[in-house]
Amino acid sequence: MSKSLAAKVNAVATVAPNLPPALVGGFETFVSKYNTPYVSFAQPAAKEQWQQLIRSLPNVEDGDPVLFMPNGTLVPLKPMQFIVCQYKQYFATVDAAGNELERYSTDGGGMKERVWSALLVFTPTGIVPATCMFKTTKCPAITGVISEVMASTQPDWIKRGPAYEQAVAACTLPNFRVIGEVRIIAKPGRGKGLPYKLAQVTPRPTTAVEWEQLSKLNSDTVFLNDVAAGYAGRLAELNIKTLTAM
Repeated sequence: MSKSLAAKVNAVATVAPNLPPALVGGFETFVSKYNTPYVSFAQPAAKEQWQQLIRSLPNVEDGDPVLFMPNGTLVPLKPMQFIVCQYKQYFATVDAAGNELERYSTDGGGMKERVWSALLVFTPTGIVPATCMFKTTKCPAITGVISEVMASTQPDWIKRGPAYEQAVAACTLPNFRVIGEVRIIAKPGRGKGLPYKLAQVTPRPTTAVEWEQLSKLNSDTVFLNDVAAGYAGRLAELNIKTLTAM
């Protein structure tokens, strides 16, 4: 470093701007919501994210589920396979731009369905804990799995075949009995509406392949605790209200 540049650096280092007290102080430790894996469905309308996707995944299509890793890696999920750990369904009123205004536990008519979730996503390199916000036409992906998990608690479920019986015997927790496989299909719009992409799910019983991977999960699993905290933190922020009769 030249003497003149060094002098300038030292001078800057010793300057103490006269700022209001509210703008002076140390930084607290924080956890960014982008420091944990999350799944998002590609959509050209989200221009910034779409540009990021097509640069890294030239073959990405509208509606494709993609796993975003904290290190910037993007993992296409074709198909998307997952187990549901936690979820919260709600219904939102939105403005013209699609921004949520109010959130309610039940649909008051004309509201948009949302399901905030914590998932275990199966990738070619193993299980990745991740959060995902399912919206409108993507909600069938998770609600179909949830319905199947609830069905697995009924006596008739094991009568569907040996695979169902084995899943119940192997998995004490019902949500580990069912894995969802999601594919995106194009649907024509109603009336003069534009075509849209619908998430279609095929739930099935988990097998020994998934059980082996699940058995390796523990509190030290990378991202597991971070995703748990991220799910709970966002859930608290949603401020979901109970819809009262008018």
